[in-house]
Amino acid sequence: MLSGSLPWLVTEGRQLLTVDGDALVLRGVNLSGPRPGVVPLAIPADWPLNVVRLMVSAEIDEAGMAALDAGVAAQAEAEAYTILVTPVTALDDGPDAIEQLDITSLLALAEHYADEPAVLFEPILPAVAAAGDSGETSVERDARRMRSVLAPLRAVHPRALCLAPAPAGGLPLVSDGRRIPNLLYTLPARSDAASPGLGQNIGSALLPRFVADWRLSLAHGLGDEALLCRLAAAGIGWAANAGAPDWQRMNRGGAEPTAAGRWLLRALTLAAAWDPAPARAA
Repeated sequence: MLSGSLPWLVTEGRQLLTVDGDALVLRGVNLSGPRPGVVPLAIPADWPLNVVRLMVSAEIDEAGMAALDAGVAAQAEAEAYTILVTPVTALDDGPDAIEQLDITSLLALAEHYADEPAVLFEPILPAVAAAGDSGETSVERDARRMRSVLAPLRAVHPRALCLAPAPAGGLPLVSDGRRIPNLLYTLPARSDAASPGLGQNIGSALLPRFVADWRLSLAHGLGDEALLCRLAAAGIGWAANAGAPDWQRMNRGGAEPTAAGRWLLRALTLAAAWDPAPARAA
């Protein structure tokens, strides 16, 4: 087993909980998944984070899976969960592409990690320009597409905790009239024409929420202490993205935090002060 002592996670109302009923807020970093010839710097075990969000390619060979297993085990030993961000591709480019999604790789990962509470799943669906002539709204279409991916995933891995984009209006995804269980809803980290800014999404929605790709920025990101405190008070977790620089650099004395890494450590320490239980010491 790769997960060590990490417990299974569930959602209840707006909270993320362990199966023992302890509230948990996931905070951590984005890292690249296994790539040929590339060994990403590991996050030190004494950094006070509890999640690593890994970008995984659509197809992973045997060597890549072995590297992924090693990464999951290493992060679990440091008491951190691993989110596998897996692209779901359209089988063709025709008008029915939104209905024909290739989830083979996602299901293979779900089956491989079906007994590992340390591994969480975040399928990324291909964008669709318009809802077409079906009469559905874009919100209805996106919800239906996500359900079509989550149902077979849960058939393979019933206990999987999954991440999905937060629907407009703050309402949960439902299936057959019932709220889909164990979903952590992702919020957009940046403002654009299609979605409001992060600050406007904090609100009081009754959903467990997570900022999946938080870019370092003094104006609108980890450098914004007021925003950090608002997220912490609302129990909203995040995974930070360093952009071009890494979180650490090597020197003659070993690894040391980069400027981005120092911002990250400060943000983790500040946010942890809001937690009901003390975080691991930095």
